Amino acid sequence: MNLAFAYKLKARLTEAYGESVLWEGRTYRRFPEPAALAGADAAELQSLQLTRAKAAAVLETAALMSRGELSRAGLLALGDFDAAERELVRVRGIGPWTAHYVRMRCLRDPRAFPIGDVGLQNAVREQLGMDRKPTAQELQELFANWAGWEAYATFYLWHSLY
Repeated sequence: MNLAFAYKLKARLTEAYGESVLWEGRTYRRFPEPAALAGADAAELQSLQLTRAKAAAVLETAALMSRGELSRAGLLALGDFDAAERELVRVRGIGPWTAHYVRMRCLRDPRAFPIGDVGLQNAVREQLGMDRKPTAQELQELFANWAGWEAYATFYLWHSLY
């Protein structure tokens, strides 16, 4: 999924299931609470252009979160970002990319490194003037210079695309 489409999906989910407030003539929307998404219908989510698998993953994750079985506090309590990643990928529909994104954005892990991200690969290709996407090995070698700060380097590289 590309970033532009991800933003569209986020907006659709927020509009359909999130709360809103009107302030100075403008509507501001908040991302839906897990319980609101857990109560959604898979067909409704698919009508927003989520695939069947992504709709199922959203429903599963929202249900776990609304029951308190998956939370930021619970992941942080594991005391290890790698343990948090293992816990996340146990959830059907959450793979390594999503787990690393959660590590980056939610858990604030500066070592998170979504090496399989196409946007990251494109940014490196563009910044280095490559005629192809870098391999995983090339990314590993490049990011060795930023060991411990891979998430920050990733955000800067993503930002270079826009």
